[in-house]
Amino acid sequence: MNGRSDDKLHAGHRKRLKEQFTFDGGKSMSDFTFLEMILFYALPQGDTNPLAHRLIDRFGSFDKVLEASKNELLEVSGVGEHTASFLTTFLPVFSRYLKRRSGESFEYTDLEKIREFVMGEYLTAETEKAMLMHFDSKGFFTNCFFLGSGDISHIEIDNREIASSVVRDKAVYSILVHNHPSGIVSPSTEDLLSVEKISSFLKMLSVTLVDNIIVTKNDFLAFSQNKRYIRFLY
Repeated sequence: MNGRSDDKLHAGHRKRLKEQFTFDGGKSMSDFTFLEMILFYALPQGDTNPLAHRLIDRFGSFDKVLEASKNELLEVSGVGEHTASFLTTFLPVFSRYLKRRSGESFEYTDLEKIREFVMGEYLTAETEKAMLMHFDSKGFFTNCFFLGSGDISHIEIDNREIASSVVRDKAVYSILVHNHPSGIVSPSTEDLLSVEKISSFLKMLSVTLVDNIIVTKNDFLAFSQNKRYIRFLY
């Protein structure tokens, strides 16, 4: 088959996949086929099916392909600078979408909105990071900032920075958040001690720590909803 016939064949295949996606949003596609279609927009010509298979075979699953770093992607045969850059845009896009979807303002009691916001903040996190969320006297979210990276029990927490943020954000209530890249959502003994320490410092500033949240790629634990851990907040 000559090159011109190949081009026609691939063009027809691409058209059929795009029509299938338009019809059901990709629900009937396998992960390989879905990734194959995504790659159309990075590689305007040719058959992207073999590359989709190589990528999923290399990283293990569709989601792991999108979580891969640019350098890791470049190690796969057929992936160039443009394709690697294209694939690494998806997680930041998802992260921004989730944060925007949660809305500009929500209350500290609205765990569904908080979950959306937090998952958006931590979607691309590869190391452990701690974050403090502030809420005003009416309980509405005002701002957040990261305390640092690494095991929460070893993060150098600057109390002056926390105090400054409390004044800046007019905080009356706060929520402490950190992630567990290991995928295990349960708190460690060190986590619990850190929560108590930060809660005590916030009390000195007349701020109530209303929740501590631990997040993984697929799980979410709020102390306020767990009888075993709620006592560490106050």
